[in-house]
Amino acid sequence: MPRIDGDLVVWADYRNGNWDVYLADLSTGTEKRVTANSANQTSPAVSGNRIVWEDDRHGNLDIYLYDRSTGKETRITDETASQWHPVIEGDRIVWYDVRGADLNLYLYDIASETETRIPCSPVTEWWPAVSGDLVAWEDDRHGNGDIYLYDAATQTQQRITTNTARQAYPALSGGIVLWEDERNGNADIYQFDLATGTETRITTHSASQVSPAIDGDLIAWEDRRAGNWDICLYNSATNTEVMITDESANQWFPSVSKNRVVWEDLRSGAGDIYLFTVAGGGSPTASFSATPRFGEAPLTVQFTDRSSGSPTSWSWDFENDGIIDSTDQNPQHTYTAAGDYTITLTATSAGGSDTGTRTKYIRVTAPPLPTAAFDANVTGGAAPLTVQFADRSAGDPTVWSWDLGDGSVSNETNPVHTYTAVGTYTVSLTIENELGNSTEEKTGYITVAEYPKAAFAANVTGGAAPLAVQFTDRSTGAPVSWFWDFGDGATSEEQNPVHVYAEAGTYTVALTAANAAGSDTADAADAIAVLEPPAASFTANVTAGLVPFAVRFNDTSTGNPTSWSWDFGDGATSAEANPVHVYTEPGTYNVSLTVANDIADDTLVRSGYIVADAPPVAAFDADVTLGAAPLVVQFTDRSTGNPDRWKWDFGDGRSSMKQNPVHTYTAVGNYSVALTVTNDFGSVTEEVVDYICVVAPPSANFTADPTAGTAPVTVTFTDTSGGIPTGWLWYFGDGATSTDQNPVHTYAASGTYTVSLNVTNPAGSDSLVKADLVAVAPPPATVVPSSGGGGGGGGGGGGGSSRSFVSDTTPVPTPTPTPTAEPVTDLGVNTSGLMTRSVRISSDDNVTMLQLDEGVRATDAAGAPLSSITVNRIAPEDLPQLPGGATLLVADYAYRFGPEGAVFDPAVPLTFAVPEDVWEEYSGSDGGFTVRWYDPGNRTWEVLPADLDGEARTIAVRVSHFSTYALFGESQAAISPDAEFAGSVEQISGVHSSGLPFTQIAVGLFALLALLGGAYLYVEKNRP
Repeated sequence: MPRIDGDLVVWADYRNGNWDVYLADLSTGTEKRVTANSANQTSPAVSGNRIVWEDDRHGNLDIYLYDRSTGKETRITDETASQWHPVIEGDRIVWYDVRGADLNLYLYDIASETETRIPCSPVTEWWPAVSGDLVAWEDDRHGNGDIYLYDAATQTQQRITTNTARQAYPALSGGIVLWEDERNGNADIYQFDLATGTETRITTHSASQVSPAIDGDLIAWEDRRAGNWDICLYNSATNTEVMITDESANQWFPSVSKNRVVWEDLRSGAGDIYLFTVAGGGSPTASFSATPRFGEAPLTVQFTDRSSGSPTSWSWDFENDGIIDSTDQNPQHTYTAAGDYTITLTATSAGGSDTGTRTKYIRVTAPPLPTAAFDANVTGGAAPLTVQFADRSAGDPTVWSWDLGDGSVSNETNPVHTYTAVGTYTVSLTIENELGNSTEEKTGYITVAEYPKAAFAANVTGGAAPLAVQFTDRSTGAPVSWFWDFGDGATSEEQNPVHVYAEAGTYTVALTAANAAGSDTADAADAIAVLEPPAASFTANVTAGLVPFAVRFNDTSTGNPTSWSWDFGDGATSAEANPVHVYTEPGTYNVSLTVANDIADDTLVRSGYIVADAPPVAAFDADVTLGAAPLVVQFTDRSTGNPDRWKWDFGDGRSSMKQNPVHTYTAVGNYSVALTVTNDFGSVTEEVVDYICVVAPPSANFTADPTAGTAPVTVTFTDTSGGIPTGWLWYFGDGATSTDQNPVHTYAASGTYTVSLNVTNPAGSDSLVKADLVAVAPPPATVVPSSGGGGGGGGGGGGGSSRSFVSDTTPVPTPTPTPTAEPVTDLGVNTSGLMTRSVRISSDDNVTMLQLDEGVRATDAAGAPLSSITVNRIAPEDLPQLPGGATLLVADYAYRFGPEGAVFDPAVPLTFAVPEDVWEEYSGSDGGFTVRWYDPGNRTWEVLPADLDGEARTIAVRVSHFSTYALFGESQAAISPDAEFAGSVEQISGVHSSGLPFTQIAVGLFALLALLGGAYLYVEKNRP
């Protein structure tokens, strides 16, 4: 999207492999690369020597500024959130910003380096517009897109449009607001004149007109009346309109400066930048703008020459009185009187002159009537009270009339008055000037009071902490403020506060009561007494010993307890203050003491305080007791009585002094283990005979009884294996098995059966097979009377897999897909069809997954943005006729994707995740897997190039449109070695780029469309 200001044109360019900002100077015919880092710089705008753009070199989008006059680049924003779509005029930059989670506009003043947040509710995030003090944007706070205006001078917002249709893409020049408007069904260009408050419809054609741009009298837009998008130009001074392009390709995004228009043009097949200069070799065309165009007197207006034809002199008449007020090109003029002013500019060049007149272009309103206001140096106090009143009125009053409320009046501007009596007085001021009068009255403004006398009371004066006390003010003299000091560091300004004393102590309370006359303080020494609750504490003369032993406990509690409750941890208790207790059993005991007085109680528990010892008791275990040599065993001491020494005898001649040793047995055998534990009170030994068993691999053997008989035969099998097996697995020869050591099995059918036994233990395993061990004879025949009839055969069947064989002779049924999932509608597709985020869509059986990545263009059959996707599974018997020449196994994985005619650019991945059993059956065969799509036009199944991932068991293809897709697995048994599939490979077109000559400032179409993002989004919505 190119932008122009004077002789300068800027655009975003992809020629270096990333987006850079480029600048062309039309006056010198030179081109400059403004940015040169590897990040992307997009959405540039230009004003004078300054260029702004959005920049992602820090991960998010920031706003950057480049000044040609200094060659300096400045980072304007430094936020973790993104800022984008900047515009600039003079010292002001405006952009969209999401730093506060909500989307708002920000206005930055380059001169003062200050930033202003403009709260708003943008709907499509089109570029905002800025001109002078004014900022315009599209806003959806009323449910549709409206055009809103912000005035930086007054810091106020104004709603420009009020109808229920959508208005978008605002443009500004002076006091003229432009936008595209859908109230008539198609998009038209509308204009609003802030000076006159009038709205004008610029275009009336039934085709769409969008993307307006304006500078002075020239308005440009995109126009579709010729079938494609052309650029139209309108001169509001002459009320003439011309279509400046006439190509079969599209021309988009015009930008206007004085008598020049630039736009993006696709006539060469790529996105180029074209320039149009309004003809004017003879006399110039006078044109101008002004800001502000309305306000109160005195109003200073900045006039800007917008004339075309390169005038060299200017004559301005600001008051339509025939007097030339200025010959500057861009003058300022101050209007001191109210009125509507017609402006005339005569622009002159070597080829002649032209005069432009704008009737009632500037509106100046009279200043408002005077407004009375006043204040006083004091508003309360004791009599006599002297008050200095000060006039704060607006509007230059010439007469003042004061009513001071006590019968006194004054005509002074700022009178001084003394109130001698107690009371409350209402004061009023009336002012006058040549425009009128105004009055302000302040009821009860002055209060003259007597001195207060502080006094208070409390509902309680003592108790246990925390103690809540209700204080009540008893002061006289009508105090209006109170200050309490509760004596514990806390204060209050309530009249009757409640205060909680948290700590024990005696507290002095003071109250200061005040009114307009003064203040007084009353205090009460030691007014509140807060008692201390008890805190339990105790000691013992000894805390450890050999049972039985006596302990003397001593109470050391504070708070003067009057009762005691001891719990010695062994079930015994006491109510004495300092009891003696004898512990008779070994153990570690918790001791608790609860003390109480008249206020409260408290408990202290000392965990593990008393340790009563005795000789230890030996005990142990091992993590394994049976295994093959070498057998590593972790022994764990489980002894009680707090032993501090250990001696292990492992039974194989080895020993250890560790508490929890690890020992390795290297020889087969049974080993007795003994542990001796010792403490200061004695020692004891625990021995477990044959505790560890180290075994050799087993030797399988067994017997069976009986081994012959008439069906059914029940046989008892007996394990006679050597080597201490721990596991058994029997195979009885008729398909049955058992893991019992000595199973009993019944043979129901006649035959000769081979029996095998596999035995295992930690050292290994062994198997024994006894062929034809059991012989079972058939039972005697039973004669069944005939029931007549015939009959026959048959049967069979059953079973099968969830897949079916389908040959080329199968009839062609109409596919009847069964819906397997609700339509997916949250696709994140913008109005130009581009995916704004990545989305995965799976079938309900989770076999297929369609991946749509950010940046993919997804459109329906009509070229509109894709709004939803469905995935419907199709039964194999409902598929169209399969490829000829072979019998194919359809793996039950056929899916119809909708809507029909959907297109993706570039192609997107479609992945089949194959269950393990299906993969093992077909992936290793000669045929393997193929993915095909059904071509209804040719009634053929076309093979798609696929990537197979054996580890993940996936088959991935890329699809550019929706159809019926199916997975075929061809086994060696189902297809002849010479069979082939007829198919085709679909090529996805790439992108191209073009150069950038000065006369056609070119940008690659594909890259430009990605750059334009949000702008292209709305334009495409209005194009078929």
